[in-house]
Amino acid sequence: DEVPLFCRIRYTMLSLANVGQIANPFGKSVASGVYSTSLSLAVRANGWTSSVAIPISGLSMYLRAFYATEGNTLVEMLCTPVGCECASGSTTKESLMKCYAESKNCALGVQNVGFVALANNRVRVPFIRKCAILGDIGERHLLLNVMWVATLVAPFKMRF
Repeated sequence: DEVPLFCRIRYTMLSLANVGQIANPFGKSVASGVYSTSLSLAVRANGWTSSVAIPISGLSMYLRAFYATEGNTLVEMLCTPVGCECASGSTTKESLMKCYAESKNCALGVQNVGFVALANNRVRVPFIRKCAILGDIGERHLLLNVMWVATLVAPFKMRF
C-alpha cells in the first residue's frame, strides 16, 4: 500500500499527540485507540449506533459507558509498539481519500466536547472525574487542532 507524504506527516503528528496524552499524568481517563468493553456494559450504555449520519467512535462509546455508570468506568492503558491510525489504499489517490475521510471523522469528534459538557450537568459523577474527563476531551479535540495550526504557522514566525 502507498501512504503519501502528507498522510505520513498527519499520522506521525497524531502518534506524537497520542504519546503526549499517554505521558500526561492527568490524562488517563479517556479510552484511546483500540478498546474492548463487556456486553453488559454496552447494553447499559445503550449499545452502539448503526446510523451512518452520526459516526460513533470508540471514544464516543466509552463516553456513553462512562456516564451510564456514573463515572465508574476506568481505563487501563496498554502500550503497544504498533500504531493503528494509518488508513491506506492501493493507490496514492485512494490513500489520500481514506486519510481525508478519517480526518472528517476526527473533526466530527469535537461533538464529544459538547456531549461531555451537557452530560456533566445531567449525570451524577464525582466532581474530580468530571474535571478529568472534560480536560481529556478538551486536550484530544481542541489542543490537537492548536498543535496543527502552530506547526503550520511556526516556519513563518521564525526569524533566522
